[in-house]
Amino acid sequence: MLHVLLSSIFPVALSESSYGYAAPPFVMEPFYITTGLQNLLADSKAELRYEQFFEFDRISYTVRACLIILEKYYHMHFDHMLPFLFSLKHEGTNMEGFYKTTSLLDFLEVKVKGTPPEITQKRLDHLLKNISDSDLWLEVFSPDIFYFEGIYLAYMSDVTEVETLSRLRKLLLTSDSFSDYDTAKVVANLTRVYLSMFDIEVGIFTVDYPFEKLMLKRYNINYSIIQEELHDLITQEGQHIYTRACRENRIQILANLDQLESPTAIDRKFLDRGFKSLMIVPLRDHKRKVIGIMELASTQPYDFTQVKRLKLKEILPLYDVAMEDSRNAVDNSIQKVIQEQFTNIHPSVFWKFSQTAFDYINSRQGGEDTGQISTVQFNDVFPIFGQIDINSSTAIRNLAVKSDLDRNLYLVADILNLAYDHTRFFIKKN
Repeated sequence: MLHVLLSSIFPVALSESSYGYAAPPFVMEPFYITTGLQNLLADSKAELRYEQFFEFDRISYTVRACLIILEKYYHMHFDHMLPFLFSLKHEGTNMEGFYKTTSLLDFLEVKVKGTPPEITQKRLDHLLKNISDSDLWLEVFSPDIFYFEGIYLAYMSDVTEVETLSRLRKLLLTSDSFSDYDTAKVVANLTRVYLSMFDIEVGIFTVDYPFEKLMLKRYNINYSIIQEELHDLITQEGQHIYTRACRENRIQILANLDQLESPTAIDRKFLDRGFKSLMIVPLRDHKRKVIGIMELASTQPYDFTQVKRLKLKEILPLYDVAMEDSRNAVDNSIQKVIQEQFTNIHPSVFWKFSQTAFDYINSRQGGEDTGQISTVQFNDVFPIFGQIDINSSTAIRNLAVKSDLDRNLYLVADILNLAYDHTRFFIKKN
């Protein structure tokens, strides 16, 4: 009977492909859901959660009910305040989807018992400025005066790609987002969701190309898939996929590692871990210099197609900015420590002081702050050039400059006197 009654809202022909439900007002247990939504929730390991990622999502049910009263009874339109955002997470997997509701209030009525309060513009402004204060809203829209009758209808739209992109943008444009392990882990999972590749591995680390050194310790950004042997493998001589990606400054794909005729040590390392296809993405600064690498690995061959490459390329500038900002944040912290703890430093030994400053920063972040930075020492160093300072050289140099200036002034005076004797032009003499 419910199918017949609600067929004008949820057409039977579209029931399997649409996500919709009907429920009493502000009750999260619907009495009717479409076949498509039933199938979506059929997995016992699927968990549907109400999301509160943005400030807007934290508006309480109480305030949302009051906004409906403003719209239905006082004819003040606040439709944009009503959407709900849900996430569907599958336990034990990286699969996650996002669904946003579109509310249908046509069959919902606001009833009044007693005398409703007058809503002036001043009172409305006060309420909207305190959108998170549920008690304040209840004082105005008391349940003793207002109540709801009817049914609440809603469609759920799949906004996984849009929502994932929004969250990636917010996280990646946050300063030093890659310096924090938990944030980098969230970024990796959102990357899987965005690409709809839930079983792939995602790694991110910093480099300075050519691979003389990876700068892993300096920036502490190393979330590589083959982390334990990364430095030795990537800096070895020869051509491998990381070198090609950085040299050509573009994404590289190995569609099937099993079919490589001469796999490199890196290729074999991925094969040993069960991976069959690989995509390497260079991350660049504003000068297009390679400063980092993102790696994506799949246990299935031919998972990384040109379509996936183009889709990732659309949002790649976000990852570029995040890597550059994370490195800059570390550089700025090191520079600050050096300025506070040391005097002027010659460029040839700056690396030593930089490493000491970085170790000092790490110890403070790890709760091991002793209050003092380590002494910078160069053991077994023999200078091949030197610099000397002559005693009282500054005073002698100043006297020489004064003597030279006196001589030049006398010479100028002689030239002027000679010019006067020959031309008799007017020169005032003191």
